[in-house]
Amino acid sequence: MTQNFSQIYYSSYDFPFLMVSHLVMKEFSDIATDKDFFEFSVDLLCIVDFDGQFRQTNRAFGSQLGYLDWELISRPFIDFVHLEDRPVTSARMDSIMQGHSTFSLVHRFRCLDGSYKFLQWRGRADLEQRLIYAIGRDLDDYIRDSDDVQKTDITYRERIEVELKESREHWQSALSAHNDSVLDCIINPDTVFLSRCWKEILACKDDEILNHLDEWLQCVHPDDIARVIQTVRYRLDRTLFCINEHRMQCKDGHNKWILDRRKVIDCTAQGQPLEMIGTHTDISNCKQAEAELKRMNLEFETRVQQRTEELLKALHSSQASEEQFRQLAENLNQVFWMTDVSKQAVLYISPAFEKIWGRSCESLYQNSLEWLNAVHSEDRERVRSLLPAQLHSEYDIEYRILRPDGEIRWIHDRSFPIQNALGEVHRIAGIAEDISERKAAEERLKISEERFRAIFEQVAVGMAQCSLDGKFLSVNPSFCDITGYSPTELWTKSFIEITHPEDISTDLELCMQLLGGMKQTYSIEKRYIRKDRSFVWVNLTTSLLRKLTGEPDYFIGVIEDISDRKVAEETLCRINEELEKRVEERTLALKQAKELAEAANRSKSQFLVNMSHELRTPLNSILGFSQLLAQDSTLSMDQQENLRIINRSGSHLRTLVNDVLDMSKIEVGRITLVERDFDLTQMLIDLQDMFALRAKQKYLKLRVECESTVPKYIHADEIKLRQVLINLLGNALKFTQKGHVVLQVSVEPDSLPPNSALPQVKLVFAIEDTGIGIPPEEIDIIFNTFVQTRAGQNFQGGTGLGLSISQAFVQLMGGTIKVTSQPEQGSCFQFSIFVGYLPAGSSSDLSKTDCRSALQLDRSPYQGLELETTTSSQKELQDIDMIAAHHLQVLSQDRLAALHQAVLEGDIEVIKAILDQVKKNYPHLATHLADLVGAFQFEFILDLMKPLIQPDCLPNS
Repeated sequence: MTQNFSQIYYSSYDFPFLMVSHLVMKEFSDIATDKDFFEFSVDLLCIVDFDGQFRQTNRAFGSQLGYLDWELISRPFIDFVHLEDRPVTSARMDSIMQGHSTFSLVHRFRCLDGSYKFLQWRGRADLEQRLIYAIGRDLDDYIRDSDDVQKTDITYRERIEVELKESREHWQSALSAHNDSVLDCIINPDTVFLSRCWKEILACKDDEILNHLDEWLQCVHPDDIARVIQTVRYRLDRTLFCINEHRMQCKDGHNKWILDRRKVIDCTAQGQPLEMIGTHTDISNCKQAEAELKRMNLEFETRVQQRTEELLKALHSSQASEEQFRQLAENLNQVFWMTDVSKQAVLYISPAFEKIWGRSCESLYQNSLEWLNAVHSEDRERVRSLLPAQLHSEYDIEYRILRPDGEIRWIHDRSFPIQNALGEVHRIAGIAEDISERKAAEERLKISEERFRAIFEQVAVGMAQCSLDGKFLSVNPSFCDITGYSPTELWTKSFIEITHPEDISTDLELCMQLLGGMKQTYSIEKRYIRKDRSFVWVNLTTSLLRKLTGEPDYFIGVIEDISDRKVAEETLCRINEELEKRVEERTLALKQAKELAEAANRSKSQFLVNMSHELRTPLNSILGFSQLLAQDSTLSMDQQENLRIINRSGSHLRTLVNDVLDMSKIEVGRITLVERDFDLTQMLIDLQDMFALRAKQKYLKLRVECESTVPKYIHADEIKLRQVLINLLGNALKFTQKGHVVLQVSVEPDSLPPNSALPQVKLVFAIEDTGIGIPPEEIDIIFNTFVQTRAGQNFQGGTGLGLSISQAFVQLMGGTIKVTSQPEQGSCFQFSIFVGYLPAGSSSDLSKTDCRSALQLDRSPYQGLELETTTSSQKELQDIDMIAAHHLQVLSQDRLAALHQAVLEGDIEVIKAILDQVKKNYPHLATHLADLVGAFQFEFILDLMKPLIQPDCLPNS
């Protein structure tokens, strides 16, 4: 980047004189890598981006215009140009951005003190980097003297040179006697006049250093010689001093810092310098003072708070990179500001000002008192009175500001004076921080402390603060009441002194655990020794409070008087001992009673099982023979009616016996699952046929609805599933007087089946009716054994075991059953079970029975048949819960005739032989017929076969 400056400079200011010969001999690339070339150049060097903002400036801006580097960086170049010169300047910069690589212009540039100087600029653009490298020089003196120069002629100049040469010797003689160190350099020939005082600075005698340029250069410190030559080379100007600081080597070997001031006093007609004069001032003491000042400033910085330290470190590091400081200042949450000594001009304000004050930075640049006008009216005069102190010492104050939106914020403002090289205060810098949250926290803490103090003094339990060595620091009145001591007396004691001797070791051990960090708090029951030497039982809860550094601070304890509780506990213990003895005695008696009850229950269950078997045997005979007697056509109407009553009563009694037997088996755990493959669709058809007649007699609609996703063949306990459905459908028809009864079968989606060899699916069965419903208060008891609802008690029949058995069977199959009901609107019983199913196309040992693919709604095989009903309360319609007539259509006429004859004669052996033959092809049908024969349902079997047998197939008998 610096190489561009060197190229521009050598093309614009080519002064051939010996003092810069060392520099000219160096390669341009070496100059580009030398940062001193850029920083210590006496001309104005800067880099501006294509947006017109300063990217980098050298120190000449400070010495000639008064600006520091960070005061210009990122600010627009055009803002410092005189208003009348801005159009020309903007046009030149626009031409560069449009492709013109070089430019030259003269305009007026604003200095820090508000004055303007004429500056001549020459520059070159880097189109790839989009940067402009520019060199400027002050033309004020040149413009003032230009008219005089034009009036000078050659003759007059020659005469003046002769007179000047003659007077130079007198002038040098006079300077030799002067106390200042003077240097007079004639460029050609390369002679240098060095005064006596100049040589005394280096501790040399007058004849030890010759008046030659090389002799002077040899005295310059080797590390500074290149910079000195560059500085002098680029600051040769007729109207400007060349100012430089460098080290000179003394005769005794140590170095001295020199302030070198020079000025060209004679030039050729072409403007090339011939002679310059200057002075050297020993500033070693100033340098030492400057170093000492830096050390003192560093010590001062360490006293500023942490955030201020970060900012000051950033300012200190800005000597290497002002850009880093700017980024740091703009990204801080605090406001960094800098003003001049008069406070009339704000030199810099960080962007955080806009966030905290709610006002723009530009408004503060235009009106430096904008921040003070925003200070709360109650704090403004106090802040204004402390502003003069910023010039002499640290300024640290807290005040409130009022934002434009009406919000009040607390500000912590700190500042310190900045001194120049001469020790004069020329800047004031500071940091303003928004401490509203801290102030709010302090207010909350104050309120919390007041609340804690009120609680501490008024709480009904004792509270105490103890030091780490156990001394009481603070106690509340409740604790004094517990111990009987006054606060003054307790402040002279430790908690060990008033603790019962038997409790001291436990208390101290727990305190050590708190101090060691093993516990956060502990609670114990202990005894205190009251002032009257009596004991008081307390419940002590102790915590350890720590400082912000984590070190233990003090103990705080909450003490509750539990003397009454202790007395109650002793009484309770005595009562508990007596109760335990009574409980043991009672438990022993209950155990014996339980064993007797269990033995009696086992005997009852065994008796019920045995009695059920004993009752069913004669009962089946009664039913069988009553059905046979009913076939006698010679019986009168009364006799036939009596037989029907006997048959219905016997069927009802058999149902009761079967329910009691099933319930007994459930109680003793003898019910097990017998799973096998069967046709679910056929079973649903059978159930619809079974209850169709009853539904028709009550003018009800009976529907069986089966989703298409329900598998046809499943693996489950067919008998128990059928029994549950029969119980639920029978109840639905019993308690429904109008409307419908619907059996719905569906598959529950996304159900997780248990592990099984077969694929599993969860089937949901729902029986919905429009009957009398169940009151809400009876929902929870309907599944209890021998329990009937009030509505059920109004209907004849039933044992109160049907729902209990159904629930037990569903649970045995791994499912659950539930009911929802609305009185006078109907009920819905629903249960779900996991079943195995056979995939489509798989082989199965299921019988190839005639199974329908769909269930027909409201179908009945008994259409057109007239069923007898009775009005007597003792007469009931017989439940036909077996197969329908159409199932027998698969049998041949000969087999139907043989079976009809065997049933008519009651020949069990022949019936069994015929069913064995049927079982080979139709095992499902044979099983149902065998169940009917075993139940002596001969009359029902004959009725089923009667419409199917042709008359010529019947035997003559």
